[in-house]
Amino acid sequence: MADTQTKKPNILVLMPDTWRGDTLGCGGHPAVQTPNLDKLAAMGVRFEQAYTSSPVCMPARTNCMSGLYCHNTGQWHNYGRFPVEAPTYMQFLQANGYQTAHIGKSHFYSHAHKPGESFHLDQEKPFLHQMGHADVLETTGPWGTTGCHSIMTDAWEQKGLYSTFLADYTKRAKAGPFTATWPSPLPEAYHMDSFVGRTAVDYLNALPPDKPFAAFVGFGGPHDPWDPPEPWADKFKDLDVPEPIVPTPPEPWLGDAARAYHENEMGEAKAVETWQAIRRLYYAKMAHIDSLIGDIFECLEVKGELDNTVIIFWSDHGDRLCDRGRYAKGVFYDESARIPIILRLPGNPGAGGVCRSIVSINDLFPTILEAAGIEGVSCFGRSLVSATQDSETVFHDAVFGEVRHGEDHHTMIRTDRYKMLINQQLETLQLFDMVDDPDELQNLAGREDMAATESELTARILVWLLQTATVQDRQGRIRPRALA
Repeated sequence: MADTQTKKPNILVLMPDTWRGDTLGCGGHPAVQTPNLDKLAAMGVRFEQAYTSSPVCMPARTNCMSGLYCHNTGQWHNYGRFPVEAPTYMQFLQANGYQTAHIGKSHFYSHAHKPGESFHLDQEKPFLHQMGHADVLETTGPWGTTGCHSIMTDAWEQKGLYSTFLADYTKRAKAGPFTATWPSPLPEAYHMDSFVGRTAVDYLNALPPDKPFAAFVGFGGPHDPWDPPEPWADKFKDLDVPEPIVPTPPEPWLGDAARAYHENEMGEAKAVETWQAIRRLYYAKMAHIDSLIGDIFECLEVKGELDNTVIIFWSDHGDRLCDRGRYAKGVFYDESARIPIILRLPGNPGAGGVCRSIVSINDLFPTILEAAGIEGVSCFGRSLVSATQDSETVFHDAVFGEVRHGEDHHTMIRTDRYKMLINQQLETLQLFDMVDDPDELQNLAGREDMAATESELTARILVWLLQTATVQDRQGRIRPRALA
């Protein structure tokens, strides 16, 4: 058993891909079954109004890892790679005596390769070492696995399962997302998320007790395709699930840019059997991942490390799940932009607390470092550790996000009352009253009585962009200008 009186706290970051902020049992969702995450929330603090700073995989991960924003790092899309000039919290942890590890999906560089190519993720181990991960047990996410080899596909090939996976995903690609609603043909023990969970448990079991660890565990699910193991799909096949938000017509007061954006983001309402199947499979993938997280907790408890481990659960963005007739992410509607965050510290301070302050994934960088006792690191987030002492703490009066669609740059501001999205021409695309209209059904952009609010929020976005400018220091590292 570890000597918790003298050793620094361990750091465990649990990150599923595409987990909506409204889908936790402890958050009151009527269909989701997440007993282990509910237990984690009962030991720590759940952040009810957490937002991504970019609703796209690679930008969101880069922002969390560096404490910077897309306009600082230049990481806007799911291609390219993490900028080596940016700091990472893993580098600071490693420099302060932690045994650092990346386990599971990373997506800090492009995983887009053609099926049949010989690229293996082990070729990128030096890059992840450079980012601060001493140990690398990396896998891809669901679709990336069709073109990249990894320790996971190595294991599948040994069992004769890789061809089964490829055939299934070829079939799914042809069917399309709204039709490919069947469980994975892989045995549960070799499902992608099962492999990540088992790899994490094996790694943690093998660690010596005399050195603190900092491990990032990245699950590929519940990202589409919605392919849970069949036993989990069966548990949810008749479940009553919430209906999606229906598409709405554009408001008559919208300007040309806002109207075009609205029409582009509205799909067609899906048939009942379609959205029911998608949501049931999505929730089944969540329940499966929750069970694997429970295995990790049990491993730490048996090793005597659970009581001395900081645990952070978060996701990069959500999934629209047929809301407004769409799926996937990339927009700042809450179904895409709001994410879960749970923070648990050793000793369980603030156990069961719910923080309703708006917060951002950029706050996780300083949170992790403060929890590890590392101070004085410049970044743009604010540590959330104080919420474990007072869940009523207000961390921000606004949070911000960015995304690019092609060359069109959109910036979001979320205050306690409003959410607004503008384009690079400073035209308002969306404005929602999140108190009176939490489902974002009525776009107030361009309405005469909202002109002053639009001007005020636009000015705040411009001030934020100036305040979050960066420079490069003499070592070529990106540093916040205002904090340098």
